[in-house]
Amino acid sequence: MALTEENPGIKPYKENLWADLADYKPDIDMSVQIVSAVQERWVFLMRQMTDSQWDRSFFYPEQQKSIGLKASALMYEWHERHHLAHINQAKNNL
Repeated sequence: MALTEENPGIKPYKENLWADLADYKPDIDMSVQIVSAVQERWVFLMRQMTDSQWDRSFFYPEQQKSIGLKASALMYEWHERHHLAHINQAKNNL
């Protein structure tokens, strides 16, 4: 939304409650396919973004501050690497 609206607010959610939903339990392959497709789409979009689009922001109510898309992309990239490290550690412990 930050690409089409001026500093839009995002809606926080209780991520731990998502684990209680029925679609949390299916085979992991389905989730991997979804995440892979979304990331592929984001990479395509990000490669097309202009400098002025990267300078846009959204409002994060939990921290009561605006976050730029550049900072958000870097945070997301770190977050994904962090999850990947956990996955690799779990695989090594098998």
